[in-house]
Amino acid sequence: MVYQIEKKYPNIVINKSKRLLKAAFYADRKLYRADSLLQFLIAETPAGHVTFKFPTNDIRHTKGHKKNYGIMGLGYHPGASFVILHSGF
Repeated sequence: MVYQIEKKYPNIVINKSKRLLKAAFYADRKLYRADSLLQFLIAETPAGHVTFKFPTNDIRHTKGHKKNYGIMGLGYHPGASFVILHSGF
């Protein structure tokens, strides 16, 4: 996957992986709350940079009365941080 990203975006800098926020982990279903991860990434992203996080665990989201449904990704538009489910591509 790293090779594919570097090939498409030659000016990209790929940093070492950071641990995910423990508070965002839902142990019963082995999922991460995507909205909590996104807020964490927003706080950690320097001005002028964009951060993508590719967790290997499933990610979930809550919207209104729909709780904990699975999603493939989450981000704000415009925004500089994104959480995308890594499915081995």
